[in-house]
Amino acid sequence: MNNIEQSLLFDVSKTFASQKKRINKKLLPAIKAAINPSINAYDTEIINVVKQLHKSRRELWKINNEGRVEEHSKRQHMASRREQV
Repeated sequence: MNNIEQSLLFDVSKTFASQKKRINKKLLPAIKAAINPSINAYDTEIINVVKQLHKSRRELWKINNEGRVEEHSKRQHMASRREQV
């Protein structure tokens, strides 16, 4: 995703469903061109990865806009400490 032109990437302020046509027509071919040719991936697999990436980035964007960054990072820190035990 880092090697793809910024104008082709999705917008986290919009939902994934509202951008689906644009993602299928512009982003998907760009990702397929950027992927190593020896890797065989179906379009649906790539779309699912992009969808999950959009979901996580949109969630962080929402938290940042609502001003709950400190609360989120504290909760995330506690969860990661729980997993270490």
